[in-house]
Amino acid sequence: MTLIKTHHLVKTYGVGEQIVHALDDVSLTIEQGEFVAIVGASGSGKSTFMKILSGGVIPDAGSIEVMGEKFSSFTVQSAAKLGIGIMYQELRLFQHRDVLTNLFPDREMRIGPFIARKKMAEIALPVLKSIGLDVPLDRIVGEVPLSDQQLIELARVLIEKPKLLILDEPTSALNARESKRLLDLVKSLPAQGTTVLYVSHRLDEVFA
Repeated sequence: MTLIKTHHLVKTYGVGEQIVHALDDVSLTIEQGEFVAIVGASGSGKSTFMKILSGGVIPDAGSIEVMGEKFSSFTVQSAAKLGIGIMYQELRLFQHRDVLTNLFPDREMRIGPFIARKKMAEIALPVLKSIGLDVPLDRIVGEVPLSDQQLIELARVLIEKPKLLILDEPTSALNARESKRLLDLVKSLPAQGTTVLYVSHRLDEVFA
């Protein structure tokens, strides 16, 4: 079954002689359960393409189909509702807040006026276990190693149970051992029903 299909996407930046064509007539079909890599040098438009798919950037032309429904563009919120999640290259974690709070940014569960931390933990712990991350939920994120912070960022997206998970240069800040740990985890996701779109300029990672 086709999950995502893009039709002739175009995105330019600048004006006049300074126009840069970030995307020029990009069409792509991604089937459900696939593991697809997007490769290219820095500045080739990879991140722009991912941001359009996840609602962060509006294309100048073209359209996107999600499970057969066509859109000219969508917002980050509507993309999430359609089952599209993205793990950005830059960490979006609040360094001074604890792990559990970071796993539910701007969508903390509540019982009346109180934050339902127990209910949030019941949802978060199985996800953390599935990606092999053993870190106390009340630990301050800034005290956690960078490689674990990357996994917390990933868990934050996985909690939303995305149909399509976009990974934008996820190993850029990791060493070889930490990168292998993350790659081994990512390779297991399609078997769990998550389609993966992996963005990288590192061909060794793609072939791995």
